[in-house]
Amino acid sequence: MSDAVLAALLDRCIALEVEYKQLRQQIAEESKARVKLERYLVERSCLWPERTSAYAAAKSANGTAVLPDLAAAYDFCSAEDGYVQYKRGTVPLSVLQFYCAGCDIKGEYYFTKEALLTVTAVGTCEEYFKTVLPLLRGITSAKFDDYEEYTLPEDRRTMIGGGSVREFLAKVVFLLPEPKDIKGFYKSHDSCYLAFKADHISSEVLKAWCHGEGGEWLCVCPPSLLRARVSFEVYCMVMLPYLPSVTSITVGQEVTRIAKLPITITTVDVSGCDAIEDFTPLLKMHRLSKVYYSGSTNPRFEDIIDRLKKKGVTVVKDRW
Repeated sequence: MSDAVLAALLDRCIALEVEYKQLRQQIAEESKARVKLERYLVERSCLWPERTSAYAAAKSANGTAVLPDLAAAYDFCSAEDGYVQYKRGTVPLSVLQFYCAGCDIKGEYYFTKEALLTVTAVGTCEEYFKTVLPLLRGITSAKFDDYEEYTLPEDRRTMIGGGSVREFLAKVVFLLPEPKDIKGFYKSHDSCYLAFKADHISSEVLKAWCHGEGGEWLCVCPPSLLRARVSFEVYCMVMLPYLPSVTSITVGQEVTRIAKLPITITTVDVSGCDAIEDFTPLLKMHRLSKVYYSGSTNPRFEDIIDRLKKKGVTVVKDRW
């Protein structure tokens, strides 16, 4: 590369750096102007009724005019912080409403552990969602981390800050628009089902959780269900209506009643079925189109491979 080309590239880099600094300065100035305009609009419109009533009340009680100091209304930068200031009486509800209406929280609302610790300084998580979620008009779903982040170590049914998990999630689901959609809190289908089975969450919450869990596969034999002695038939009866995209299942050591599953199930994976002696119930599945197996599958499965193929079922060794 010639010296002339290098010099030209260097000049271009310098010019771009200058342009970048100018744009940063412009953005900063426009941001300051926007904040000033928002303050002006709030003071002149949104807050005027509160100022007027506060003025009248103060003058009536004390004989002197005392307007509330609302400068702190602009010190928060999140819905959680704004809620805390509202609960502490630092700002009126109208300021929180104004902030929530103008903030850029759209679609999914991610309620983090940090957010929980912020709002529980003044109340429960349920109270926070009851107040703030209706103000965030663009929210369509709620997302959480694992439930251990939000619940008491000694009692996973109770939220940090007070209130039950059942009532909290029920309130969140109630406040969300249709279709109800929550993500997280429980890591898997089986853990969410077991919470429902233990009456820690309602069927509406289970349905909302499943709404955000697309995909065509469902494992119906995880160790957690086996330990809880939940049959795959009962598990599927509860879960499959909430999981319309599921057409394929992975089974464990039980296929006796597999033909009773909905006809929407067309694929079965028996790779882990090392203890099953009789695989003939698979032949009774009317819409079965594919079966996966592996070297770990009980060799008795090979007894029905030809019969499955005659029914038009594709048999595949080693799914992965």
